[in-house]
Amino acid sequence: MKKNWGMGVFLWAVGVIVAHILLVYLPNEMTTAVWITYGMSVLVFLLHLMAWMICAAKQGADNFLYVPNYMLSVMHMVLQLVLCLLFLVFSGASEKVTVLCNGGLLLVMSVLMALSAIGKRHIENIEKRQNNNHREL
Repeated sequence: MKKNWGMGVFLWAVGVIVAHILLVYLPNEMTTAVWITYGMSVLVFLLHLMAWMICAAKQGADNFLYVPNYMLSVMHMVLQLVLCLLFLVFSGASEKVTVLCNGGLLLVMSVLMALSAIGKRHIENIEKRQNNNHREL
């Protein structure tokens, strides 16, 4: 598991560097849309690093139950990089559109991760109930 953790942190760092390069070094001018997207990108990457650390700290026999959280986390970071590209191309976008796109993506992915956590808890409750009612023949 340590090797996978190291690879995950490496890929996270690559994503942070790519987002930084896309939003700080490539634009000709730093518009409000670029700054809002940059701030949301930093927030997203830090939130998902914390989520990965929490999931890694709680590892046990039910490791596979954290796979949806990891998958949604990676998907969110990739979609955030796509937003970085979009707002790099359309750097003249209004602040409202930028906030709505970035905030909407954060909201949708947060709800999906919360639903994933609820599903994980439900699976654990069913498993506990099954183990309590198990009888040896």
